[in-house]
Amino acid sequence: MSLLAFIFSLILLIIYVVALISDAGDIATINSYVASGAIPPMYASTILGELYAYIIVYLIFIVFDILVFLKTYRIYSYIKAYRFQEAHQLDSIMWIILGFIFGGIITGVFMLLTKTNLEKGLGYPSTI
Repeated sequence: MSLLAFIFSLILLIIYVVALISDAGDIATINSYVASGAIPPMYASTILGELYAYIIVYLIFIVFDILVFLKTYRIYSYIKAYRFQEAHQLDSIMWIILGFIFGGIITGVFMLLTKTNLEKGLGYPSTI
C-alpha cells in the first residue's frame, strides 16, 4: 500500500510541475502578444494576474506534495526493510490528511490503508 501511495504522490507531483511550466509558457505568450500590440495591456493584466495566482498555488502544492512524497518514500523504505514499528510512527494522521489534500485523494487513501495494516500487523488498537 505504501508503494502505491508513493507512486501516486510522484504522479501528482509531475502533474503539478507540468501545469506550472504550462502556465509560465502562457505568461510568456501573453507578454509577447502585448508587446506586439495584439492584446491591449488592460485585458492582459487581468489574465496575467490569474496566471500568477495559479503559479503561486501550484508552487504551494508542489512544496507540500514533495513533503508527502518524501514521507511516503521513507515509510515504504522502512516497510521494505521490515522496520514496521518505525514505519508506523512515521505514518501519522497529520500526514494522512496532508496526503489527502496535497497528494491527492488516492495517495491519502493508500496512506490510510498502510496505517491500518501496520496497526493490525503490530497488534495496536485502531486509531482511525
